[in-house]
Amino acid sequence: MALHPVGPEIRTGFLKDRKPIQLKEGQEITVTTNYSIKGDEEMISMSYQKLAVNLKPGNTIICADGTITLSVLSCDPAAGTVRCRCENTAMLGEGKNVNLPDVVVDLPTLT
Repeated sequence: MALHPVGPEIRTGFLKDRKPIQLKEGQEITVTTNYSIKGDEEMISMSYQKLAVNLKPGNTIICADGTITLSVLSCDPAAGTVRCRCENTAMLGEGKNVNLPDVVVDLPTLT
Protein backbone atom coordinates (compact mmCIF):
# COMPACT_ATOMS: atom_id res chain seq x y z
CA MET A 1 0.00 0.00 0.00
CA ALA A 2 1.42 3.37 -1.00
CA LEU A 3 0.71 6.56 0.85
CA HIS A 4 0.01 9.70 -1.11
CA PRO A 5 0.36 12.52 1.40
CA VAL A 6 -1.72 15.48 0.44
CA GLY A 7 -0.84 18.88 1.83
CA PRO A 8 -3.34 21.57 2.61
CA GLU A 9 -5.82 22.09 -0.18
CA ILE A 10 -8.51 24.61 -1.00
CA ARG A 11 -11.93 22.98 -1.27
CA THR A 12 -15.46 24.04 -2.06
CA GLY A 13 -17.87 23.87 0.88
CA PHE A 14 -21.15 22.14 1.57
CA LEU A 15 -24.24 22.73 -0.55
CA LYS A 16 -27.91 23.13 0.36
CA ASP A 17 -29.55 19.71 0.66
CA ARG A 18 -26.06 18.27 -0.12
CA LYS A 19 -27.02 18.26 -3.82
CA PRO A 20 -24.74 19.37 -6.69
CA ILE A 21 -25.60 22.71 -8.27
CA GLN A 22 -25.74 23.68 -11.93
CA LEU A 23 -23.44 26.55 -12.88
CA LYS A 24 -24.09 28.07 -16.30
CA GLU A 25 -21.76 29.89 -18.66
CA GLY A 26 -22.08 33.65 -18.14
CA GLN A 27 -23.73 33.28 -14.72
CA GLU A 28 -22.38 35.43 -11.88
CA ILE A 29 -21.81 33.85 -8.48
CA THR A 30 -20.41 35.01 -5.15
CA VAL A 31 -17.71 32.96 -3.44
CA THR A 32 -17.46 33.40 0.34
CA THR A 33 -14.81 32.32 2.81
CA ASN A 34 -17.57 31.70 5.38
CA TYR A 35 -17.34 27.91 5.30
CA SER A 36 -20.55 27.54 7.34
CA ILE A 37 -22.61 28.82 4.38
CA LYS A 38 -24.54 26.09 2.56
CA GLY A 39 -23.98 26.93 -1.10
CA ASP A 40 -26.46 27.30 -3.93
CA GLU A 41 -26.54 28.81 -7.44
CA GLU A 42 -26.07 32.32 -5.95
CA MET A 43 -23.24 31.73 -3.46
CA ILE A 44 -20.71 29.00 -2.68
CA SER A 45 -18.02 28.78 -0.03
CA MET A 46 -14.33 27.90 -0.28
CA SER A 47 -11.99 26.88 2.53
CA TYR A 48 -9.24 29.46 1.87
CA GLN A 49 -9.64 32.37 4.32
CA LYS A 50 -7.41 34.74 2.30
CA LEU A 51 -9.30 34.23 -0.97
CA ALA A 52 -10.68 37.79 -1.17
CA VAL A 53 -7.28 39.21 -0.14
CA ASN A 54 -5.04 37.26 -2.54
CA LEU A 55 -7.28 37.40 -5.62
CA LYS A 56 -7.89 40.40 -7.84
CA PRO A 57 -10.16 41.06 -10.82
CA GLY A 58 -8.92 39.13 -13.83
CA ASN A 59 -7.70 36.13 -11.81
CA THR A 60 -9.12 32.68 -12.45
CA ILE A 61 -10.50 30.09 -10.02
CA ILE A 62 -10.53 26.51 -11.31
CA CYS A 63 -12.73 23.96 -9.51
CA ALA A 64 -13.45 20.25 -9.65
CA ASP A 65 -10.37 19.06 -11.56
CA GLY A 66 -10.74 21.79 -14.17
CA THR A 67 -14.40 21.19 -15.03
CA ILE A 68 -15.41 24.66 -13.75
CA THR A 69 -13.65 27.95 -14.50
CA LEU A 70 -14.60 31.15 -12.68
CA SER A 71 -13.28 34.59 -13.68
CA VAL A 72 -12.85 37.03 -10.79
CA LEU A 73 -14.86 40.24 -11.29
CA SER A 74 -14.40 41.91 -7.89
CA CYS A 75 -13.17 41.20 -4.36
CA ASP A 76 -14.39 42.43 -0.98
CA PRO A 77 -11.70 41.53 1.58
CA ALA A 78 -13.71 43.00 4.49
CA ALA A 79 -16.68 40.74 3.71
CA GLY A 80 -14.51 37.80 2.62
CA THR A 81 -16.31 37.55 -0.72
CA VAL A 82 -15.30 37.32 -4.36
CA ARG A 83 -17.73 37.98 -7.24
CA CYS A 84 -17.11 35.72 -10.23
CA ARG A 85 -18.45 34.86 -13.67
CA CYS A 86 -18.75 31.23 -14.78
CA GLU A 87 -16.90 30.60 -18.01
CA ASN A 88 -18.53 27.25 -18.73
CA THR A 89 -21.58 25.17 -17.82
CA ALA A 90 -21.03 22.32 -15.36
CA MET A 91 -22.26 20.71 -12.16
CA LEU A 92 -20.48 21.52 -8.89
CA GLY A 93 -20.55 19.11 -5.97
CA GLU A 94 -19.38 19.44 -2.38
CA GLY A 95 -15.74 19.33 -1.32
CA LYS A 96 -14.29 19.77 -4.80
CA ASN A 97 -10.68 20.83 -5.24
CA VAL A 98 -9.88 24.45 -6.07
CA ASN A 99 -6.83 25.83 -7.90
CA LEU A 100 -5.79 29.46 -8.20
CA PRO A 101 -3.42 29.72 -11.19
CA ASP A 102 -0.80 32.51 -11.00
CA VAL A 103 -1.82 33.37 -7.41
CA VAL A 104 0.51 33.00 -4.43
CA VAL A 105 -1.46 30.91 -1.94
CA ASP A 106 -0.54 31.19 1.73
CA LEU A 107 -1.32 27.71 3.04
CA PRO A 108 0.73 25.78 5.63
CA THR A 109 3.11 23.20 4.19
CA LEU A 110 3.99 19.74 5.42
CA THR A 111 7.42 19.52 7.04
